[in-house]
Amino acid sequence: MTPPTREGPEQAADDEASGPAHGTTVLSTVGPLEVRLGGGSERATAWISGEILLDNADQLLEVLSQAVLAGRAGLDLDTTAVTFTDSSGLNALLELRLRALESGHLLTLRPGARMGRLLDLTGTRDLFPPSSAGTIPDAGQHHGS
Repeated sequence: MTPPTREGPEQAADDEASGPAHGTTVLSTVGPLEVRLGGGSERATAWISGEILLDNADQLLEVLSQAVLAGRAGLDLDTTAVTFTDSSGLNALLELRLRALESGHLLTLRPGARMGRLLDLTGTRDLFPPSSAGTIPDAGQHHGS
């Protein structure tokens, strides 16, 4: 399955950071979703690409929860390559935030245009501090079947 194409300013902004994510590990590929993990010893970074749906939101939550609890100070999420998120995907991110806070870890978020709009519409943007990881490489396009 090929993700919907992105056009306009959102695509141009996302393309500036595109390229292979060197030094990352693919944690999960479920349907139209891919998660890569990388980062230093203090903080991990997870690059999420594709669609976050009812079919994969629970697995995304579990994979990212393990990354949060891996002993680092926190997790920076880059969702600039996420092309669609339904309510179950938003709920997974909100639950991940709670798990991080309960365990003393900081979860930050670098939303793309679509994720940012969802956060704005639902009034949840302020729950996720912006990522301080700087320029984060795009996880690349998902190669689904």
